Amino acid sequence: MTTKTGNWRSDFNWMDKDDVQLDVLKNNSMIEEGELGPGNAEASELMGAFIDSVELKNEKPYDMEEDVFSSGIGKDIFGKYAFGEVEHKGKTYQVHLREKQSYDTATAIAQNRIIGPKVIRMKKGMN
Repeated sequence: MTTKTGNWRSDFNWMDKDDVQLDVLKNNSMIEEGELGPGNAEASELMGAFIDSVELKNEKPYDMEEDVFSSGIGKDIFGKYAFGEVEHKGKTYQVHLREKQSYDTATAIAQNRIIGPKVIRMKKGMN
């Protein structure tokens, strides 16, 4: 366990498997049965918002051989998100949509340990 000094930059140790903060990151990423499916209200709302709000040009087609969808619901340490894949100049890109309040709450809990738009904005203001 890392000795805590009050400074998150020095307190957090990615290499320490017993650091309690790693448990928070792991638990936020765990997916329960049906959590990302149409029966989940949050997942349904996210996919509805994605379909209604995002128009994908060059959407990557469904891969029947791999049984892989080019759009759907995912989850990471910041919570659930809707996604769609597009192809552009030979590369595949993923477009994500998530509820901003959920993202802001998750990044506040993570104390911005992972670089995100908020941190990047702050860095630009400091330079």
